[in-house]
Amino acid sequence: MNQIRRKTVSRPFFFRIGWVVLFCLYTLPAWPQSAEAFNRALILYRNGDYEQAKIHFLSLAADEQNNPKRSSALFMLSKTFFALHDNDNAVLYADKLLAEYPTSRYASFAHHLKASIYYDQKDYFAALDEFTRAVEFAQQPTFRNQCEATATELLNLGIQVKQIEYLQKSRAWVQAKPILTIWQAQLLHKEGHTDKALALLKEFRTTSPEQRYKVIADKLEEQVAQNPSSDIRIGVILPVTGLYASEANEFLRGMAFALQQNKTVADKIELLLGDSKGTF
Repeated sequence: MNQIRRKTVSRPFFFRIGWVVLFCLYTLPAWPQSAEAFNRALILYRNGDYEQAKIHFLSLAADEQNNPKRSSALFMLSKTFFALHDNDNAVLYADKLLAEYPTSRYASFAHHLKASIYYDQKDYFAALDEFTRAVEFAQQPTFRNQCEATATELLNLGIQVKQIEYLQKSRAWVQAKPILTIWQAQLLHKEGHTDKALALLKEFRTTSPEQRYKVIADKLEEQVAQNPSSDIRIGVILPVTGLYASEANEFLRGMAFALQQNKTVADKIELLLGDSKGTF
């Protein structure tokens, strides 16, 4: 009776062992094969043969079973389409990678690639959003610093403080939180809200930021303190009297109308008018 019981208990165990062995026999050969196929495609990409590289990467990406190189293939597909100037598919495969492998080591690079595309398309806020996400997911400090520096340049391309505030609320940032705060302070100062910028920097310092962020904040605070007024004076000489007075006044009204379209800018600019009295 004991012998029968032991045999009955042991069968499921051996069945499990058998399934494990079969699984290993089925999956293990696929790993070196996928790695070899990926390396071949990578060589084609590096040699500039993007069309052939695309075909190989597409084949790898289509294999969703037992393929440890699939995330790599998806990322390289986005890069390959970008090299082929097919931005739609470049974004498509970058998004596919980010959706299926959100913690992939390629995540920050995929966001950076998307940011580059949006920058080329002059969609600067979308580019800033993606650069910020690249900062958030960057695993290498050097790459993170590079993304921050590039994104900071976008602040001079029409980005407004309300857009930074929108980004801050869009997700629970961790790695990108300090640079977002610094950007907010920069734009507050740029838009003439000096007191708010100084208060924000003071509060930021209490969070014990990394040394490099502290240095940036200190430098920005010094800049704000030395230049509390960000008003811009523009001298304009027009023949507002005389033969060309009508045209000059039309031009002047056009300038005033343009400024009124952006009150934030208008509040910072003072026009100094000079009358040339009939001559240009």
